[in-house]
Amino acid sequence: MRINGKVTYYEPQYGTGIIHSNTDKEFYFFKDEQFLKKDFTVYDGMVLSFETEDVEHELVAKNIKPSVHILKGIVSLINLKKDLIYITTANGIVYWSKHSTCVVTQRGRAVQLYDQVQFNAWRGEHKVCRAINVLCDNRFALSRFCRYIYMKNICDDIVAIAQPENWNYTNLETDDSPLLVNYIIHTFENSIKQDLISYYINDSKTYACAYFNTGLVSKMNQDVIMVFSKKIKNAESWKTPENWKYSLCSDADANIIINSNNGLRAPVYKSQRGYNTFDTNIAVTINFESTIAHVFHLLPKEMIVKGKEYSIAAVNSAIANSLQLIRDGKITPEKKYYHNDIEFIAPLYYKQKQLPLAVLIKRLSANEYIANTLIPLDKAYKNARLLGAIKSEWLKPVCCFSNMPEQF
Repeated sequence: MRINGKVTYYEPQYGTGIIHSNTDKEFYFFKDEQFLKKDFTVYDGMVLSFETEDVEHELVAKNIKPSVHILKGIVSLINLKKDLIYITTANGIVYWSKHSTCVVTQRGRAVQLYDQVQFNAWRGEHKVCRAINVLCDNRFALSRFCRYIYMKNICDDIVAIAQPENWNYTNLETDDSPLLVNYIIHTFENSIKQDLISYYINDSKTYACAYFNTGLVSKMNQDVIMVFSKKIKNAESWKTPENWKYSLCSDADANIIINSNNGLRAPVYKSQRGYNTFDTNIAVTINFESTIAHVFHLLPKEMIVKGKEYSIAAVNSAIANSLQLIRDGKITPEKKYYHNDIEFIAPLYYKQKQLPLAVLIKRLSANEYIANTLIPLDKAYKNARLLGAIKSEWLKPVCCFSNMPEQF
């Protein structure tokens, strides 16, 4: 049986999302790999039709389809005086819509000429082709491309020109640079969300480029810019993920080509509530007991043999000590970006030795923090590195592995 539901959460970076069913009010998990190659794109708030399945006690949506037929096209003309846009589909049919009613990118950039859009068709009394529920989705074509491309090749090229850094961050030997793969995809997706992708189409409309700042710096101290390019044959060729090519260049070279107004800057991660820096004057509530079971094996043997109660008390003391070190200016917490908010990561010390653990500190309100989650130090590094280069010595890879006490 097929049921309908609305997408309440979708994260293209990981290809996963959640649908809230209108029928049974349940929440269903889905992976976008089942529809990425089909002719529609999922976005938050979209109504989908799907079948249900119980997989290991988890409700999963399968055979996902849009609840109404979705068309795609290119914005071929804009008349701001009349508040109109005209959309041309691959078969040459022209649809019109009110410019002011179009759903645009998350930063609010208005729909522009040559943007790719998806929409529903509506025919009035005079059989005029009108587009409703118009969504600007140039970003989806590139997002799909980023999922298909062989990231190993990109990472090899970046490592060759960027300033040296340990992109493996692991005690296992590997050349896959997993941190760099995650970092590039994360930066790319947030460049899309913050409307930092700069587009260029030549005058003959046969060639298109898209540029974004990777946030990395080359050995020549220039920003490393990634360039996506492809030849355009028709409206269909712009929206498909295939046939894109990538290259790397400096910010100076890219700005000459596209004359970018935003300077091709990298994404900026800010709290929607404005809490972007750690305030040492605000009290911190410590309540991590529910998460200690997940990291109990990482505690020193001395703690483990003395039992859970002693371990909780020792970690509680370690968190209090770290907070005091932050207040004294001896260590600086690193940042993590989660659900449009900033969280802070601080180290833990036991008997003058750093533990392979970190504590997450969240801002609950204007007057309170809470330290309620313990995570392995390597996971803390991976989360913090998504935002930019790590500056704190306590979170460097050499600290987290080479300098660990022997009992770890």
